[in-house]
Amino acid sequence: MYGIISVGAVDCKEDEELCEEFSVFDSGSGNTVKVFTENTHDDGTLYSGKMEWKSIASFASKKMQSFVNVVTQDNYLGFIDQSPSKNKILLFTDKKFTPPLFKSLSKTYKEKLIFGEVR
Repeated sequence: MYGIISVGAVDCKEDEELCEEFSVFDSGSGNTVKVFTENTHDDGTLYSGKMEWKSIASFASKKMQSFVNVVTQDNYLGFIDQSPSKNKILLFTDKKFTPPLFKSLSKTYKEKLIFGEVR
């Protein structure tokens, strides 16, 4: 997830004011993880799953902004015909969710490329 999701850490004993601002309090059970979207008004979502990187990364990737179109037999021609000057990128997958890397690329290049996903 390097380069796709940014991670930060705060020691609430050293920066009580910041922790209070984001409603992160010492519950006595150890670490607290909050996931924020790019929306500057986002108060974050408290993560309550296993404290394992795969679980946290999966939770965070579901919060990522995506500019990927789900392409089906019914909307394929519309996908191809939209913005004729832009190249189209299609991902063929059997997964139920868009991979985080593809979401990230769709955001980075949204002005230049159109991303689609065929499941």
